[in-house]
Formats: sequence, structure tokens, C-alpha cells
Amino acid sequence: MVTRTFKSDQFKESLPELMRSGQYAIFQDLPFLDGELSISIEAFRKRFGHVEIPVHEDFGYLMNQHLDTLTGGRSVRSTIRALIDGECDHWFPSQSAVCSYQKLPDAIQRRLNFLPGLEEIDGNPIYKIFYAKEGMRTLLHFDQDHRHVLLRQVCGRKRVVMIEPRHHEHLLPIGHNSTLNLSLLKDQEKDRLYSSVSAEVVELAPGDLLYIPPLTWHYVEYLSTGFSIGHRFCQNPMNRFLSENLHQTGRLQNISVLYLDEKNVSEEEMGYFVELQNLFSKPFATGFEKYFALDALVEEIYRQMFGQSRFLAMGIQELEQTGFLRLIKAGRLYSV
Repeated sequence: MVTRTFKSDQFKESLPELMRSGQYAIFQDLPFLDGELSISIEAFRKRFGHVEIPVHEDFGYLMNQHLDTLTGGRSVRSTIRALIDGECDHWFPSQSAVCSYQKLPDAIQRRLNFLPGLEEIDGNPIYKIFYAKEGMRTLLHFDQDHRHVLLRQVCGRKRVVMIEPRHHEHLLPIGHNSTLNLSLLKDQEKDRLYSSVSAEVVELAPGDLLYIPPLTWHYVEYLSTGFSIGHRFCQNPMNRFLSENLHQTGRLQNISVLYLDEKNVSEEEMGYFVELQNLFSKPFATGFEKYFALDALVEEIYRQMFGQSRFLAMGIQELEQTGFLRLIKAGRLYSV
């Protein structure tokens, strides 16, 4: 699926079509902050350095502790200036502090330029902020909220790798994260992997706006230190139920894709959705019983829709279950 590039005057008419087709796209020349097309990191620091944000451990480090990636580690309050100046790095074992997938501070949101037509699609999008230093990488993952994403590159450059949900088995996922540590692969090895799963690779410059369809696997490399802002929008009632009430796995991810377009959900697919709702509403003695019952139903629905699921590496299924059971024990989802 090749990424298309549009100019700013094409945004309003093109976005609904992209949402229907699930096509990646980059928009250019859209003013994004105080009417500007791009901004240097020095200017961003000067303008917003006093603003408080949560900072946390580099997720690439957390990759070495697979189960911790399910909770995202811990965060500490700091400021944009301290984060850029490196003052937060020593707070974490990896010596790498980042701000990823955190709520965009109001002081910045108030100065964002509106994207033409987005308010008509979703009048209340969720804004997230992302910051990391040159050389840092995210995990290969899909987002658990099942929303459409527009990613604005504010300053710095980054590479984004996108892979369709149907390739999940080859990515060896635990929950919504792949266990493939792409940072350990040589460029030639990455190229072979990307080719085998039809990955789309794009490089974002300051001012670029990337559209990412819901539930897409993606991996980000920071080519230079930089900030970006994510707009998350349009979550229909069925995907809201699936994202908020069920543990996210590659199997549920692929089932959920079928409900993104409410108008084209088949009678059979609606029947499966009702089964999940009914089982979720059923009383269970413990959260563990509820987890295993729902997981078994998701597995059966996946088999009916796509064929028998496969775990292509030893221990992946067991690690995934162990992680979810830890979350239940900690009071996260299905706890009774």
C-alpha cells in the first residue's frame, strides 16, 4: 500500500476517502502552530520550555522487559526545557527520558492551527505529544484505542514504518507490541523483513502530516531530536467496546478491523460482536475466569473469520497470557 502525498488544499476533501480506504498519506504545507509551517527545536524550547509534561523511560529499553511494555512503565513530572536539556535522563536506568503518547499540554493545544474539516468528522479529537532524542526508537506496535491518527511533525525528522494488521502472526506479538527488536537488525535484514510484510516506510520532515489508519502496526525511528503531535479521532461504538473492554492482541486487532466501517458490517460479523458483548456482561467468580473465557471466544471468532491462529515462536502465547494475568492481578481490567 503506497503512501500518497497531498498539498494542504487537498486535506479536507481527501481525509474522508483515506479513512474509508485505509490508505496511508502525507499532507504538506499545512500551518500547524501559531500559523507556522515548521519550527526549530530551539524555538520550540524557547516558546514552551516552561510547560510541564510527564516524562518516562525510553520504550526501547522497556522492550528488554517484555511484560513491562504492557503497562508502559512509570512517568515523572518535569518540563519541556528540562527534557530537551537532558536533565531528566539520569532518573531512569537507561539514561534515556522521553515523552511519548502523553496528553498534549493545554498551553500548546491552544496555539495549534485547526485542520480544515477535521472538526466536522470529530469535534473532540484527542491530542498527544511525542518527544525523543536522535537515535531513539519505539517498539513495533499497534495503538489500543482503535482510532484514526494524524501525526504532525513539529520539529526534527523521523522515519515511520507501517504494516497492515493482517501480518500480525509474523511480527510475534505479545499483546499490542511485537517482540521483534528492530533496532538490533542490520539495514539489509530490516529491508528483507519489510519486504516480506509489505511494509511502507516514510520519512517525515518538519511540517509533514501523516495519516495512519486505525490498528496499523507502526515503528518509529528518530533521525534527529524532535517533537510531534498526534491527533486521535473517530472511534465508533463497536470499536470503543472492543478497545476499552478486551485485552488487545493481534487476533482481536484483526477482528476489530472489520468493525471500523459500521455501514459494512455483515450480519455474521454483528453476531460475533453480540456474542462478545454478552459474554463480557456475564458474571464471573474471578477476573481470571473472565479473561480465559473471553480469550477463548476471541480465539474461536478469529478461527471462524481467518482460520486457525498461529504462534510462530516458542513461548509467545505463554508470555502474552502471563502479562495479561499480571495486569488482572494488579487490578487492571476484568478484576472483580
